Amino acid sequence: MKTLLIVRQPTSDTGTHSVATIDALSFKGLECPWRNNQRMISCIKPGTYTATKKMSARFGRETYHLLNVDGHDEIEIHPANWAGDKSKGYRSDLEGCIALGLMAGIIGFPDGSGKQDGIGGSRSAMEQFEAYCHNEDIQVTIEWAPGAEPEQAAA
Repeated sequence: MKTLLIVRQPTSDTGTHSVATIDALSFKGLECPWRNNQRMISCIKPGTYTATKKMSARFGRETYHLLNVDGHDEIEIHPANWAGDKSKGYRSDLEGCIALGLMAGIIGFPDGSGKQDGIGGSRSAMEQFEAYCHNEDIQVTIEWAPGAEPEQAAA
């Protein structure tokens, strides 16, 4: 079984960036900020999960879903650009899910109303990722980079 390794960088109000690799493929990852594993607003706890392709109610097509995620359901890997803390006025396309992209940086909003730290090339990254995985189940291992784990996550 192939393993997608997600190594998280320090979290901030604009999201949690990471480096996501699966064999020789490498992507920029993005998740919500760490908010003590709260449903819909926090990235999930680090660990190793099985992900399987199944129908997404949100997207109307199959996406990878992480199974048996403590405190969460419907954690998907899907395209997105922003993952900020909405309660602090930031934009987010994620509700606890994981996004993959080709580049990270300041991304402008399509309506021209502003910009925010995020990832770009997400649809292309997802196409590469899904083609490489051939609809087979995969393992997803999520960990914090050394020194990146938030203080409240260590408790």
